[in-house]
Amino acid sequence: MNIRRNGAGAVSNQHILKSGFKIDNERNFSDMGQMTVTMTDYSKCGKLFLTGGYWTYYIKNKDGNLLWEGWPNSNEEFDEVITKLEESI
Repeated sequence: MNIRRNGAGAVSNQHILKSGFKIDNERNFSDMGQMTVTMTDYSKCGKLFLTGGYWTYYIKNKDGNLLWEGWPNSNEEFDEVITKLEESI
């Protein structure tokens, strides 16, 4: 399952963008030749950098230090993670 698809256990690209993130880069790759996947890199105010999203998200600070790694299962859980990270930086 791709976490960015709309549905149970997912956070949509639209929600990430509504949360104040902007798209920095998009990469396409093949998942074992079965399908093409687009991975999007996001940033927020030059402070939080979000990568991944196929199985796991990685959120780093501007220095490249890993702040959080995981899979938020809902828009609400994603918002909680981002709020805690923003409060800590």
